[in-house]
Amino acid sequence: MTRVLAVGDLHGRLGMLEELILRHLDVDFVLQAGDFGAYRDDGACCGIPPRRRHWSEFPAYLDGSRRFPKPVFFVKGNHEHFRLLDDATAASGKSGPVPIADNLFLIPNGRVVEICGLVIAGLGGNYSMACHRRPRGGLRRRHFSDAEITAILRHPEKVDILLTHDVGEGMIPSFRGLSQELLDLGRRLKPTWWIHGHFHCHHEDDLGFTKVVGLDAIHGRETSSKILEF
Repeated sequence: MTRVLAVGDLHGRLGMLEELILRHLDVDFVLQAGDFGAYRDDGACCGIPPRRRHWSEFPAYLDGSRRFPKPVFFVKGNHEHFRLLDDATAASGKSGPVPIADNLFLIPNGRVVEICGLVIAGLGGNYSMACHRRPRGGLRRRHFSDAEITAILRHPEKVDILLTHDVGEGMIPSFRGLSQELLDLGRRLKPTWWIHGHFHCHHEDDLGFTKVVGLDAIHGRETSSKILEF
């Protein structure tokens, strides 16, 4: 049996993730659904609203002074240091997860990877109608694109887990204006699990045979994580 710890938004509170992993050392690896907090300051450079800013613990993991006890794989959120992640992806020259620090890996948008025998598709960032078909640079890199969705759909293998930051239209009744394209991706891909974050609220639903789980932010809440078993 493979056990996976899925975790919602961190916003730089990486020590809380480390504590959570220490309570679940029987898992094989961790999946994190974006807004990881991959930045070196309080988030001002990432365009994070002042009311949500606080200092990220990311630098301590980046320089090796701290290390996660289990491998952690994340997709980008809409609040990250996008150039740092883009540079790491370009430097890796690989098709799998991108090493960011010891035991910490990024799953770039549109990439399908295999971890411990499980096939995982990653699509980070949030939806923007303006940027969906015409991706832009700078802070606009927080949005996913139609080309990245197409890249996932081209993968020939059955996907076990779809890991996204945002979620599709209609999946959370209280939110409108979400992505129909992301909903269509889930329907066509038919993963066993679809894990997402972004909304800082917990919900679970079914999309056909797919179990959709939205995870809360990690601020000490039990609803910020879920154990997946295969």
